[in-house]
Parts: sequence; C-alpha cells; structure tokens
Amino acid sequence: MVRSGKNGDLHLKQIAYYKRTGEYHSTTLPSERSGIRRAAKKFVFKEKKLFYVGKDRKQNRLVIVSEEEKKKVLRECHENDSGAHHGISRTLTLVESNYYWTSVTNDVKQWVYACQHCQVAKNTVIVAPKQHLLKVENPWSLVTVDLMGPFHTSNRSHVYAIIMTDLFTKWIVILPLCDVSASEVSKAIINIFFLYGPPQKIIMDQRDEFIQQINIELYRLFGIKQIVISHTSGTVNPTESTPNTIKAFLSKHCADHPNNWDDHLSAVSFAFNVTHLEPTKNTPYFQMFSRNPYMPETSDSLHEVDGDNTSMFAKILDAIKEADKIMENKTTSLGQMENNNLDELNKSKIIVKKKPKQLNPFHLKVGHEVLRQRKNWWKDGRFQSEWVGPCVIDYITESGCAVLRDNTGVRLKRPIKMSHLKPYIRESSEQESLYLLQGSVVADHDYIGLPEIPIGAYQANILVEDATIGIVDNELLTSSKDRELLEYRNTKISPLIDDHSSLEKQTFSLLDSSNQVLEYLS
Repeated sequence: MVRSGKNGDLHLKQIAYYKRTGEYHSTTLPSERSGIRRAAKKFVFKEKKLFYVGKDRKQNRLVIVSEEEKKKVLRECHENDSGAHHGISRTLTLVESNYYWTSVTNDVKQWVYACQHCQVAKNTVIVAPKQHLLKVENPWSLVTVDLMGPFHTSNRSHVYAIIMTDLFTKWIVILPLCDVSASEVSKAIINIFFLYGPPQKIIMDQRDEFIQQINIELYRLFGIKQIVISHTSGTVNPTESTPNTIKAFLSKHCADHPNNWDDHLSAVSFAFNVTHLEPTKNTPYFQMFSRNPYMPETSDSLHEVDGDNTSMFAKILDAIKEADKIMENKTTSLGQMENNNLDELNKSKIIVKKKPKQLNPFHLKVGHEVLRQRKNWWKDGRFQSEWVGPCVIDYITESGCAVLRDNTGVRLKRPIKMSHLKPYIRESSEQESLYLLQGSVVADHDYIGLPEIPIGAYQANILVEDATIGIVDNELLTSSKDRELLEYRNTKISPLIDDHSSLEKQTFSLLDSSNQVLEYLS
C-alpha cells in the first residue's frame, strides 16, 4: 500500500533500491520501512528488470516507472492492429496482463477520456436512412421473382422455372430455365420486359451478392440501373408474393410430366390468370387488361378435341380449378377446426368465482373478548402464526378494524382487522372464577362459551330487585343445557344481591340480550 500523498513512482523506486541493495533508500521514512519490506516480497529482479509477481508469485508484470514508458504502453494497449480503439475495460485488461505501476487504473481512464478519436466516434450518431415504403397502386409497377426447382430435366434441358408475379393484379408469368445463374435469370427477366415492359422495382428473396450480379446484367442488356431489390430491404411490405396454390400445382405438374413440363408453363400461367384465386376480386386477367378473355365455354371446343380426347389446356384449367377448390376447402376446414378448438377451450375453462372476504366472520361486537392473530412468526424453518390474547374490543373503526385493550386495560397501538380476530373461549374453571363479583360490577362471559347458540336466539331478561329474580320468556329455553346454565347463574347471583341490600342506596342488576350483567343504582 502506498501512503496517502506519496508518489507511486517514488514508492516503486524505493522497492527496487531495497531489492537490489538490501538497504533503504535515502528518501524512505522510518515509518515506511516495514511497508517497503512487505511490498518487496511481491517483486523480483529478472535480467536487471523489476517484475511484479504478486502474493502467489504467479504473475509476471514488468514494472513501469517513467512517464514515457507509461504513454508507450497505454498507446499500444489502447489501439489494436486494425486501427480500432479499445474501451476502458479492454485497455485496462491488456495493460494489467503485462505491466504494473501503482496508478494504472486512473491512468487508463484518463488516457481513454483524452483520446480524440474515441470522443469523435462516441459523439458521432449513425442515422440509418429512412426507408420509404413503395405503394402498390398500379398494375405491373411492383413485381416479385421466385425461382423454383430443380425439377426433372426436360427434353429441352430445362431444370428450373422462374415465376414473376405482379403484386397489384396477381398476374403471373412462368418461364423455364436451364440453370439459376445470374446471366440466365437476367435473360428471362429481359424477355418478360419485352412483353409487358419493365416495372418500377423487382423484389427477389436472394442474397445481396446474387442480386447485385443480376442488376449488373440487366444494366448491360437493358440499360436500367438497380431495379432489383432484396425482399428483406424493408422498402416494401407485400403480402404473399406468389400464392401457395401456384407453387404447389407447379411442383405437382412438373412431377407428373417429367419430360415436357416446360412446354406447359405458358398454359399453366394463363390458366391461373383467368381463374378467380380470390372470390371477392376479379381475375388477374381482368385487372391487368380491364376485360375478360374470350373463353368458348359454351361450346365443347376446349373439352372435345378429336373425339373424346380433351385438350391439354382444358386439363390444366380443370386441374387448377380443382386444386383451388381443394385449397379453399382446406382453408375453410382449418378455420372451422380453429373455431371448434376455441369453443372447446372456452367451454373447458372453469370459471372459479372467488369467495368474498368475510370481514367479520364471527360477528364480533364491542365488548367481546377475542384472540388476535400474530403472523410471520418464524419457527422450524418456515413462517407460522399464533393466537395471542385475550383482548377486549374497545371500538370498531369505519374501515372495519377493531381497537383492542389487553387484560390490563391498556389500549393497543394499532387497529386489528376483524378477519384476524376470533372469539376467546374460556374453560369451565375460568368461567367459575369470573362469576365472582369484582367491586360492585358483575362480569359475565358465558356468551363466548356458547358459540353454537347464535346471538339473539333467545332472550332471557333477569330482573334482580330486592333479592327477587324473575325469568321472562322461560318457554324459549328449550334445551336442558340452557335450564342448567340459568339455574347456575341464579345460584351465583343470589348471594351477591343479598350483599347489595345492606347498602344505603338500592341497587339492581339487569342481564341484557347479550348475556352481560349490568348494574344500576336506584
């Protein structure tokens, strides 16, 4: 450790002098000698150079003292061979792996902060060019190109097929290819240009290098620049470029006619152009030319050629219509299956209604004796709860919480939720002890000892005056247990009333509907 205010380079020089001579440097204070001795154990001399090896003596870091050497090390570790500059963390790692001085961390931070190249690169914000989405508003303004294959080699050595689809009208053109080189694809695109003219943009789902080669070939053949763009460029947001029905039918047709499938591509594309692939829209042919083609469907010229033989185009047209129906039915069935699955899922869901919280499940009132629940009590490796008390409900707040008093009459500081309280049920020995009169007040807690009898189920008004006890509505005491309880009360209260007769003022006690004995002075 270097003491506060001491130069780190001077500290390293003192260590080097001590390791080389075994004596202390003239600048070493007496209070620093023990620190120099301890620090010297972490350094060794190798080939007349001081190295830091650390406590474990596994490191091998050259000690740097002069400022020129520090700058040279920082420059080498901050800049890599390619010219890029490292950050603070990477630069510090490179420096500490081979070199050592006391202020290496602060020096690396200051070096990176002061680097002009890093500050310019940090403040330079690279703004991506805004991508303007191309709108498909006119026929043959935006087309897509798809390559399919390889198929069986035809008689004319064709293996692949190129499909060009207009995104506005869904008009398609299919041409055969011998291979998928940039020159072959470019020639096929130029042949379509000669038929319908060049579109504004062509979208291809190919790698950028291949698209760049096609643009070069198109510029050489047609003189147009950068007409082909990548599908992932983000400048367009088309729906499906080529319908799946076309791709599926073309694959099946080429497999069924392995030798002459390339002779039927024009018929296949025309059949798709005159077919309603989308029921709510017109045919691609009508959207392309604003008219329908002349199709002699009223006559049998399409289906009858040389007697019973059917023309190839009629077969292709019927096959396309059949494939379109199959695809439509499959889509409808999938939609129905999804709807059925959703209905079954909704039916299988069990709606669990949460039970409403019982804020006062025991119907507790002011004056009742209760136990309160103490939660989050850690025991046996888990949280537990216990019931403490008894306490008496002093009053109930508007929010439904109870303010309690303990057995000494001291009010508790915090209100307690009614759901965290339960009645305090006394044992028989406790009941007998509480029947004794304390002062001139009779306390009765038997209402807590009978939770099975709802409050108000019966009313027993015992009027005690001049040592006379009367029972009203005795007919309501139907059970023998109630009668025994009442007789027990009479035997306990009668002696107490006799004591009251000796007082100068006449007193009487009244047992109310909540089974509590109240005392009045007359």
